Amino acid sequence: MSSTTSFTDPGSASARRASESPGVRSTRFGGLDGLRAIAVGLVLVYHFFPAVLPGGFLGVDIFFVISGFLIASLLLRERQRHGRIDLVSFWRRRARRLLPALVLVLLVCTGVALLIARSGDADLLVNIGQQVFGALAFVSNWVFVALGGDYFTRDNPELYRNTWSLSIEEQFYVVLPLLMLFTMRAHSRITRSLLFILLAIGSAALMVLYAAQGEAPTRVYFGSDSHVFGLFAGVSLAVLLQPIDARRRPVPGPLSTGSQVALAAVAALGLGVLGWLSFTLVEGSPESFAWGFQLASAAALLVVWAVTRPGAWAGRALDAAPLRWIGERSYGIYLWHWPLLLLLPTLLGSGATPDPSAGGVLVALTGIALSVAIAAFSHRFVEQPVRRHGLRGTLRRFSRAWRAGSGRRVLAAAVSLGLIAGAGATTVAIAVAPARSSAAEAIARGEAAMLAAHQGELEAAARERGVAGTLDGLDGSVEPDDGPPLANGAAARPALPRGSTSSPSGTR
Repeated sequence: MSSTTSFTDPGSASARRASESPGVRSTRFGGLDGLRAIAVGLVLVYHFFPAVLPGGFLGVDIFFVISGFLIASLLLRERQRHGRIDLVSFWRRRARRLLPALVLVLLVCTGVALLIARSGDADLLVNIGQQVFGALAFVSNWVFVALGGDYFTRDNPELYRNTWSLSIEEQFYVVLPLLMLFTMRAHSRITRSLLFILLAIGSAALMVLYAAQGEAPTRVYFGSDSHVFGLFAGVSLAVLLQPIDARRRPVPGPLSTGSQVALAAVAALGLGVLGWLSFTLVEGSPESFAWGFQLASAAALLVVWAVTRPGAWAGRALDAAPLRWIGERSYGIYLWHWPLLLLLPTLLGSGATPDPSAGGVLVALTGIALSVAIAAFSHRFVEQPVRRHGLRGTLRRFSRAWRAGSGRRVLAAAVSLGLIAGAGATTVAIAVAPARSSAAEAIARGEAAMLAAHQGELEAAARERGVAGTLDGLDGSVEPDDGPPLANGAAARPALPRGSTSSPSGTR
């Protein structure tokens, strides 16, 4: 979801020179931006129109396969070019890619949720401190497991629930380069890929095992151990396809017509399986955990292999301008769509779940449009500057804007005030967040009222039997008061729970 399709800026001079130089292999994989556009489209339709595409959640698994393939390819090519993998530089690049857009989402959406809470609806602030921490530390998936969150429910959902997949990817990014340093010692691609193939199979098997043992769907779906097989499958494909020494391998010639048709057929097969699963697989069902997610990852792997072959027609088809544009902004679209889905119903005064009513459709269409528009703005003015110039370089350019013309100074001032306001609002939101949602509070009050009423009934029944005292509403026993003996002179005995019997020895 967060990886890039090309390893250099496609618009940079170096990228243009590389693509124009004879005998130089292109660093860009065709078709993957379009595939990411399809993946994010599946997720958006699933969340905004769940009845239309019940299995659209599989879009996340497509992202996993793409990310594993791209990141592994990047690391392999870095080692081939420089003879080593710079771990610090790799992790810095990941932070530059992921954090700017994420921080913007957290500041803006938490501030809006605080404004909504001031109007009386504070449900979206429940556990907001844990959610923000989980998102920034990339451990959201485990935070939601601990909180008991469920990806497949829509009652009182967490504002940043969608960051669970981002956390799994970032945890994967920490481990992957270390594993690749270990496997690089092997001298064949099959040997190098063996560890990642075994990890992919093991993770898929864990998902099946956990589900069969009755583990909560949240634990099975959010677990970094049981839902990382798509990422490792993508790595396995990249390792198998990347030659040990690309410099000694000639640039492949154009594909024959038969090869093009075969690749197109493989891509169509993979997309067809993904489409079938998206329309038929039921969320959180035993079938989804037993084979659904695994089959979707395998289908995505077929598509990735087919469309990334140099010169493949299938890759060119998925590189259509609209698909490529959306794919390049898919990370931001994914980040924004879920908080907007939860915030817009209150802001627009409509129902939370899209349905045939005009209000529900309004929420969905507005949410999708805003997700794309804000993601485009974030990509242009937040993500790309930090990615190209780094955080410090971006801040230096930002400070120069203060010294530039009046227009840039006003824009810089507005951005600064917005960041300060967002940080302040987030701090306040964490401080005033309620411990439980309004629904949970209502349930707790109802349970307390039922318990009090039940206790009153039992005490009344005890008084009718001539037993004075305070009755424990939990088990029906009475603690006798200090008072006169009963009419027959016997001491008061605790009332037994209904349906029980007693004997002189106290046995039942």
